[in-house]
Amino acid sequence: MGLTSCQLGEALEKAGVFRPENTAAHHIVAEGAKNAEPARKILEKYGIDINGAMNGVFLPTNKNTSNLPGIMHNGRHPNAYIDAVNDRLKMADKIGTKEAIEAELKNIANILSNADRNANWKTILKKT
Repeated sequence: MGLTSCQLGEALEKAGVFRPENTAAHHIVAEGAKNAEPARKILEKYGIDINGAMNGVFLPTNKNTSNLPGIMHNGRHPNAYIDAVNDRLKMADKIGTKEAIEAELKNIANILSNADRNANWKTILKKT
C-alpha cells in the first residue's frame, strides 16, 4: 500500500469512517494518473484534499472473505473509470459550489462501496 493510500486511510478513520478488516483506502480521484488531472484541478479549485476523507472510500481487497459489498480494490484506476470521474466532476462543477462536488464524490463512493464485489472498474460509473 502506497504512502498516499495510508494517508487517505488515516483521513477516513479520523473522519469517523469505520475501516472493515481487509479493505484498502481507495482514492476516488486518482492522485497520480496523468489523465485524472481535470478532476484533480476541480478538487483543488474547491479546496478538497486529494488525500482527504472526501476523496476516499474503503473497498474490499482480495483478502476479504466477508460478505462486505463493494467493488474489489485493485490499486489501479482504469482509464474508463478515470474518464467517468472526470466527467461526473465536470458536470458537478457546472453548478459551481463545493457542496455539488462533495455530493458527487459521496455519490461515487456509494456506487463503489455498494457494488458487487466482481463489478467491472471500466463500467462501474457508466450512467444508464
